[in-house]
Order: sequence, then structure tokens, then C-alpha cells
Amino acid sequence: TIKRRNMPKVILRFPCYH
Repeated sequence: TIKRRNMPKVILRFPCYH
């Protein structure tokens, strides 16, 4: 459930922040 699709870089840094 990735809400921020515009920030894929954030997901890489915060994999638990989906």
C-alpha cells in the first residue's frame, strides 16, 4: 500500500513506511 507513488526514493529509505 504505497500512498506516495511520486516518492519512490522515500520507499527505498523507509521500506517500513509504506
